[in-house]
Amino acid sequence: IILGIVNGRLRELNKKIKSDCELSFVTTADRDGRRTYRRSVVLLLQRAIYDVYGSMTQLHVMHSLGEGYYCQLEKSVTEHDIDRIVCSMYSFVEKDLPITKHSAKTQYAEQLFKEKGLHDKERLLHYRRSSRVNLYELDGVVDYFYGFMAPSTGMLKYFDIVPYESGFVLLFP
Repeated sequence: IILGIVNGRLRELNKKIKSDCELSFVTTADRDGRRTYRRSVVLLLQRAIYDVYGSMTQLHVMHSLGEGYYCQLEKSVTEHDIDRIVCSMYSFVEKDLPITKHSAKTQYAEQLFKEKGLHDKERLLHYRRSSRVNLYELDGVVDYFYGFMAPSTGMLKYFDIVPYESGFVLLFP
């Protein structure tokens, strides 16, 4: 179970229910559940990359490839680097850290990504009509994702990373 459905609307599991409602659940076997799982693992990967390389190394999720995402870093990645990233990811899974959602003004988020050098996200938010966006944080790493996230890293046990061309593929179940 990775999401809830409250009165017919998808909700993250850490959202409190304030009154009687019709409640059902979404698992990772469901389309919305798989998407939530994948987004959450990407945030986990970002946190691990910061752990291994520092906050100045940017992750580029290029496109889907089979049952995974092809990714690149600004530097070449060795198999030893991949082992270190995977170990870091599993250490965060073991810690079961919360993934927290923050509502922020779009202009604030735009400025945040500008300062981090994430110009693609800055431009994306520049054209967003809504005055607020949801930012997600995992142990100090903040990013914008369009869609819901898992409540914590403890749920993200199943993934793998394999080298491919000049980057790697983040594989999902």
